[in-house]
Amino acid sequence: MYSIKISDNTTVKKAKGIGKIITQKELHHEKYLECLSKRKPFSNTMHAIRSDHHHLGLYEQTKQSLSPLDTKRYILDDGIRTLPFGHYGCGAAGTICNSSLTNDLLGAGDTK
Repeated sequence: MYSIKISDNTTVKKAKGIGKIITQKELHHEKYLECLSKRKPFSNTMHAIRSDHHHLGLYEQTKQSLSPLDTKRYILDDGIRTLPFGHYGCGAAGTICNSSLTNDLLGAGDTK
């Protein structure tokens, strides 16, 4: 997922697996920023006509459209910069770095 604001007041928004209408009408640049800054995920409900064994049906599906969690990269404490898992700045290769932000997002916070 990403959102880029261009100087001529246009916005390029992408969200994988989310319908085009939802991306255009409901996901605004401010929601992307809120998702990252406040670590708040967003969900949306989509409707689609699908065929299942030659029978048409109207299906409703709820998906998480925006999520602050990136499972392939280590999120630094500023919440913006990332490092790939296994990077020398994270410690030993293959280990998850110890960051309060990453631990909060993964649900592995302090057990005190």
